[in-house]
Amino acid sequence: MVAESAPASAAAAAEADADSMTLDEQLLPTILLVKALKGVTLGAEVFNCSAEQPCQHLCKATLDKYGTRTVKITPGVDDSEFANGVVFAHSIWRLLMEEPRVRAGLTIRQRTLLRDMVIPADVVKALASPENTAPESVVGEAARVLDRRGVLLWAPGAAPLNSDLDPSDLAPPAWVMGCFDEESERQAQESNLLAPKGEELLSAFRDAMLAAARHSDTDALELLGESATVWKLSDADKDILLADLTQLLIQGAISRDLAGWLFGPEGPAVFDGWRYSDVPLIVAGHAERSMLAPGEQAEGSGGTGLAQAALSLLDFLHGLGFKGADNGRTLLIAVRAAAFGVCDLALLDWLVNHKCPTGPAGMAYACAIGTDKDVRPPHAMAVVAHLTKLGVPMGSLALEDLWRLPAESYKEYVDYLGKHGCPADDRNKLYHAATVEDYAFKNEQNMDKDFRKDVLIAANLAPDFNNRAAEHLKRKFEKLEKLFKGDKSATVWPQVVVKPLTDLITSLSPGGPYSVIGSCRGSLRHVLEFEPDFIAARAVDTAVEESAATIAASKVLIDDWAAHCGAKSDDVRLTAARSAAAAWVQTQEKAAAAWDAWYVAKDGGAVFVARAMEAAKAATATKESVERIGTAATLEIAAAEVSEKTKAAVKKATLEAAAQASSRAAQVAVNKANAYAARVNTALAVVAIKSPAGEVEQADAALRVAIEATAQCCQVAGAAA
Repeated sequence: MVAESAPASAAAAAEADADSMTLDEQLLPTILLVKALKGVTLGAEVFNCSAEQPCQHLCKATLDKYGTRTVKITPGVDDSEFANGVVFAHSIWRLLMEEPRVRAGLTIRQRTLLRDMVIPADVVKALASPENTAPESVVGEAARVLDRRGVLLWAPGAAPLNSDLDPSDLAPPAWVMGCFDEESERQAQESNLLAPKGEELLSAFRDAMLAAARHSDTDALELLGESATVWKLSDADKDILLADLTQLLIQGAISRDLAGWLFGPEGPAVFDGWRYSDVPLIVAGHAERSMLAPGEQAEGSGGTGLAQAALSLLDFLHGLGFKGADNGRTLLIAVRAAAFGVCDLALLDWLVNHKCPTGPAGMAYACAIGTDKDVRPPHAMAVVAHLTKLGVPMGSLALEDLWRLPAESYKEYVDYLGKHGCPADDRNKLYHAATVEDYAFKNEQNMDKDFRKDVLIAANLAPDFNNRAAEHLKRKFEKLEKLFKGDKSATVWPQVVVKPLTDLITSLSPGGPYSVIGSCRGSLRHVLEFEPDFIAARAVDTAVEESAATIAASKVLIDDWAAHCGAKSDDVRLTAARSAAAAWVQTQEKAAAAWDAWYVAKDGGAVFVARAMEAAKAATATKESVERIGTAATLEIAAAEVSEKTKAAVKKATLEAAAQASSRAAQVAVNKANAYAARVNTALAVVAIKSPAGEVEQADAALRVAIEATAQCCQVAGAAA
């Protein structure tokens, strides 16, 4: 990297510079920033900024716009040009405009922190707009460079960070990529039997892609697009990933800017070949009903027409290059969805208007009427009529495998096709099929024995009289009953159109035409569990969380103890004391857990280990600050238990004396029990006075006296101590 010239007193000047920001070491340790800055190459000349005058161009422009000229970091981290503890704004600009691999060691939040130091996210588009074309607009030029790289799309708030399922706040792209490199996979296969491999890694890759998309993390997406794993994805894996990304678009979880970058010329080259898939169109079409705005009633050929949001999304996806499949799968899946009422007929309009292939002639009609003889699509004939209106060609495939239709559907469908001139390549074959079907279903459909043949004749789809007569003679000698011996349900019917049609409309398996988003959530985190750095980073976060929980529990303890001290009745006092004692136990447990997490973090060597140490120390300090209150609350609970035991012992002795009125020994026992009880009460009175006052040593000594007297009282009374 080009060295920066600065006055010898740069560190002192920055210290007094009101325009200097101080790096938040909790969010971004200096050691990580310096390591990334040292990776910037000499060729990163993307704007006019010289080593001799580092702050006269971009740094000055940044200062004028945002009040930032330098960033103060911890000095003396190494002997580089940043040893004086000052980083000029243009150095951060250069880092942001470098290749993603240079920033791969920084999490999404850390990279966003750097970006926001020099350019607020809310003015990115304004700075990158064509209006800022003047040569002197240095910031505008830099913003345009960043916009082309996609860097300015970083959006850490787009999805929950630091959650159980999203490791983006802990794991930078470099750690994620380490899970998918070939060396890591080889070690997983050879040395660690528990390490994820094969399908687990592919699932984790999907999870990584979707997490990066949620955060608009273009660095991570570009690096994932360069990994070897992306080339190992099967067609089904790609279909599912595209379906998931489309679903995120529908939900608004990712922006169209991000999708446009990912599948555009600036995005990873590998995804360019994915743009000819039909999966995004299928997913968007199936979800169009969910995109109707409240009260929206769009004009369309179906019930409501396409939602405006769905129409916009379909146009956007088509603009990216996604199109209907050449084999007609896209339209056929849409036809099936419309027939079952999943989407509107207007989706078919959109597909046909955008030159979507319709598949073999007649197959769309066969799809509309259904492929399952036991399930008839409720809107089948409406879709058939709409296909005709759209000019989708009919063909002989529309008349194949009609055995699957019940009598009512058969008549309605065949009448319609005959009326609209559907071509029948082999009428004799069609008539013979009707003959077989009439015989097979004569006892099931409660129709005339020649019902299907008569329908064909009426629809002008049957052969001439001579061929029909020949079929009748053939029927008499063929003995059709031989075809249906035994179980009729086991009869093997022709699959001329049903099988290829079923294969096409189910070819998105295992995802189907729907998104399966969520099925891989947590997979990336599981894979990262085998990375020592991630384990340590998690432990650091755990230490911080446990420290915060310690502070929260201590506040509860203080509040409960205050309620105890201010209570007017014994019952309220006791309840508050119990709550305070429980909070004290939780305070101790959370402080101990913070130290346990620190121990894991220090052994893992996390950069943030000092943060874990600070958190554990803070937890301990909090615990110590309320220790006397917690001890006092514990003493109060113990005192209440001692009082109850003493009362029970005196009661038992009194009852036995009453039962043995003539026994002098029983009366003596009662007198002794009462004497010990008086001693207990005196001691407990001291506890009640000293505990609220915080004099826990005196209260503890009095409680020990009470416990000893209680034991003697129980012994005299013959009760359990």
